[in-house]
Amino acid sequence: MLQSSIDSDFNQNFEDAIDVIQQHSDNSYYDSVDLSFECIHVSKLNVIFSGRKKLRLYEYLHQALNDPNMCDSIQWTDSSSGTFHFISKNKEKLAERWGQRKGNRKTMTYQKMARALRNYSRTGEIIKVRRKLTYQFNPDILHRLGSTQAKPYLQQRRGCGQNRGAMSGPVWLCGLVVIVLSKRGVQVTLL
Repeated sequence: MLQSSIDSDFNQNFEDAIDVIQQHSDNSYYDSVDLSFECIHVSKLNVIFSGRKKLRLYEYLHQALNDPNMCDSIQWTDSSSGTFHFISKNKEKLAERWGQRKGNRKTMTYQKMARALRNYSRTGEIIKVRRKLTYQFNPDILHRLGSTQAKPYLQQRRGCGQNRGAMSGPVWLCGLVVIVLSKRGVQVTLL
């Protein structure tokens, strides 16, 4: 009930913001375009952006790297180069979640997941770095994973590590607008 009330208030505030933009704009573009957007919470974005039925491990790892709830299992070492590492203490938890996400009946172990990572090394999709539990995405794969409109923004702002506290509140994608609620207020960004 409370979430419904918050969503309703948010949608009303969003519509009010669009009205203000229209009133103060001399651009006739706003008159000819249907500005009714369906707001989507960021937790539902991975369903929208997946073009293939079956999620691949490297796609899952990339999503996990950009999920603040997974920072205790996997983290970027250097996001610009695509280098990441598993947190030794919780690597089994990440593997178990991957198995659940795939729909496996048996529990996935880190050993089994690491075997898949070694196979990716053979194909060049993910490269093993000479440090314990550290890997690197192929630059082409990394570029493709970050190629949608909303993802680069969300990666930059919601990733694990340094920027984690920058946006602690809910994030919505509304058409070509990203709206973030945080302790500092509402932030609206056009994509």
